[in-house]
Amino acid sequence: MRMPFWTILWGTLFILIGTAMILKAFGVNIPLFKIAFAFFFIFIGIKILIPGKWIGCNQSSTGRDTLFAESIISGPDVSGKYSVVFGSNKIDLTGLEIKEEDVKINVDVVFGASEIRVDSKKPVKISSSAVFGAIEMPGGNASVFGTSSYTSDSYKEGEPHILIGANVVFGAIEIKKD
Repeated sequence: MRMPFWTILWGTLFILIGTAMILKAFGVNIPLFKIAFAFFFIFIGIKILIPGKWIGCNQSSTGRDTLFAESIISGPDVSGKYSVVFGSNKIDLTGLEIKEEDVKINVDVVFGASEIRVDSKKPVKISSSAVFGAIEMPGGNASVFGTSSYTSDSYKEGEPHILIGANVVFGAIEIKKD
């Protein structure tokens, strides 16, 4: 039975922390935790630069969730929630059909990037929240920390529209008009 990579990683980190504590109690000061932490960041950097399936850590792109990968989402029915972690996605909402009720899309980005395209003729309302990240709205407004909102020229309160919730932590979301 093959153990998942993240199980091995966390188990190894806890063993190193315990070993460092024991060695420190005997007066040996080797910064094992700092070394392990540095190797973890080196691994993440290599994994982002050289994608693929190796060391048991697989890229994942299910369409809704993107982890260490890239994904492209488009079509007439792309409503729902999307998550990006250490990856990127492109969401094309230009072909989205607005029927009798609001179309809701939520995009959460953590240590990644997302590009969202909207049709400039369709009614759109965007609510965004950023923490140590950047969200660039269609009107040129940008948010780096805090919340902001945007409504298109064709948006009318009470009428069906596209409602986008954009949340980013240590990443970037760019929303563009076509």
